Amino acid sequence: MKHLFTTTASAIILACAGTPNAFATPSHFYAGGISANNIAVMQHSILSTAMISGDRLSSAIFNPAASTAQTAPSPAKDNVDPKTLYGHAQMYGTAPLYGEFNDDGTAHGRSGGDAPALGSMWLAWQHFGNDTKFDDIALMDSKMDLVMLGLAGNKEPFSKGMTEWGLYAGHVGSEQKNNELLIDEKGGFFGVYKKFSFGNFNLLSAFDGGVLTSSAETLMGSDSYTNIWTGGAINMNYNIILDDTFTIQPGIYVGYTWIQDTEYTSTSGDRIDTDHFHMFEISPSVRAIKHIGNNWFGALHAKYVSFVSAGGDIDVNGVGIADIDHNGFAEYGLTIEKTIDRFDISANIGRRDGAHTGWIGGMNLKYLF
Repeated sequence: MKHLFTTTASAIILACAGTPNAFATPSHFYAGGISANNIAVMQHSILSTAMISGDRLSSAIFNPAASTAQTAPSPAKDNVDPKTLYGHAQMYGTAPLYGEFNDDGTAHGRSGGDAPALGSMWLAWQHFGNDTKFDDIALMDSKMDLVMLGLAGNKEPFSKGMTEWGLYAGHVGSEQKNNELLIDEKGGFFGVYKKFSFGNFNLLSAFDGGVLTSSAETLMGSDSYTNIWTGGAINMNYNIILDDTFTIQPGIYVGYTWIQDTEYTSTSGDRIDTDHFHMFEISPSVRAIKHIGNNWFGALHAKYVSFVSAGGDIDVNGVGIADIDHNGFAEYGLTIEKTIDRFDISANIGRRDGAHTGWIGGMNLKYLF
């Protein structure tokens, strides 16, 4: 009887409203769409973390690719340890200055002058605590934890610049809730990235795919469904080196993600089918990077993340209902990085405002082979 009542009530709502807005439609109909929009923001965080983790703040100031245009190295000061020297332009083929020297001055990861394929390994953790605003849906309290492990190769010559490859995998856990709905999401992903540097111009690309399994708790019970996604992004930036210790880095990030939701029957007895999403993203940004001294670096960043979506149509028992969507958000924050022998350790804290409002923070540990 309860099953008959809830199914009949849902059908009456749909029939009376025609194409109703979210206020007239049971919130659990939108669970899959909420998860898909969350994946788009999650994907931005994953790809951005991979691109940043595969590099170091010091490379924006001491850029090996920029030194290829020089015909001879600048003379080093006598009796100066190369591990502590900064502002000295490098010749192509020499190891970057920070964190890649042994105590005797020899470079890490080199044997007989040959560079091995593997250059570094990194571990990153990011936490996000935001209030998320969807069109016509009550504000949702959103939390997400992202853990990633990556490997990067050594920088290699490419045309008149340098190139570097990397791969990564990770786990994500997320929770979104309001008074009507609690969505618990867990998933994993795998991806690759590539960087090209030509002088002070950098081109980074990353591609990945993943699976997110979700359970949605409502007054009617619990629903389970799965989302899969794949996509990629390109980030272009330019190092404006103002002096030996300070760089301004404007950039733009362009991404695309395809997201598919599974069709399922909810505990209310309704058949819910959400069409696949095409999520397009563009994000202009700027970073100010400073060498503080003694292998300490700091960076301030600001960016605006905007999304344009296509698809994502929601059918309930064959009847279309209003789609959901959310707008962009601004993000700004601070990163501090320290190099200790073969380790790079960094911590970041930031803020989001807009469709996602709240705090973000995390840490990154990199080991240089």
